[in-house]
Amino acid sequence: MWEKPIYKIKAINGNIITIDVTASCAPGLKPNEVFKKIIPFFKRKNIETILDFGAGSLRHTFPLLKSGFKVCAVEFKEQFQRPY
Repeated sequence: MWEKPIYKIKAINGNIITIDVTASCAPGLKPNEVFKKIIPFFKRKNIETILDFGAGSLRHTFPLLKSGFKVCAVEFKEQFQRPY
């Protein structure tokens, strides 16, 4: 099923949603500031496991792991191996 980096799906209301899982993040960038709110939210909801699909340079994977979550980071081999 997951053969390309851009997918279009139809929501229940009929809207088309585009999901882009390309590795567009250069290594060395800090995690997005929204993680200061997302991590406490996940903990309040008792979320334990997270799928980081389109993980790129893993900049969001590591803060989640450090916060105690189980994380499965997925990236297309071609994107993960590309030189920066």
